[in-house]
Amino acid sequence: MNNGSTAEFATVDPADLLTDSNIRHDLRLTDAFRESIAEQGVLTPITVCRTAAGPLRVLTGHRRTAAALEAGLTQIPALIVGDEGDGTDAAVERLVTQWSENEHRAAITNGERLALFETLADHGLTSTKIARRTKAPRTEIEAALTLRDTE
Repeated sequence: MNNGSTAEFATVDPADLLTDSNIRHDLRLTDAFRESIAEQGVLTPITVCRTAAGPLRVLTGHRRTAAALEAGLTQIPALIVGDEGDGTDAAVERLVTQWSENEHRAAITNGERLALFETLADHGLTSTKIARRTKAPRTEIEAALTLRDTE
């Protein structure tokens, strides 16, 4: 991939993208992830590169792209980061980038979940509304808010 130029933001149709080069063998699209994409769209742009043949190839964001396709979305945000390179060096760069993007993620901690539920409640949302918006179990939210009220 030639990164000599700056990234270009674009809105793209996920049906037009090449998704054939991915380190994941199983995208593990959970129902919650699918629902999130269907309801809110793709919130974080995928990254793509231009191929010599013309179509854009997904570099990172295969799960978001697949969920968008399942949801019937025709427009998702993307960063076009240059032209696809060829040869071993380009393949290695693509693989290492995908590994790094996925390997170094950190899930939200239980304390952060609790703080989020508390903050949403402080903004006037009921446990039912918090559950609807976050897709977290209402019983979990109510337990978290009960803990706060007993402190």
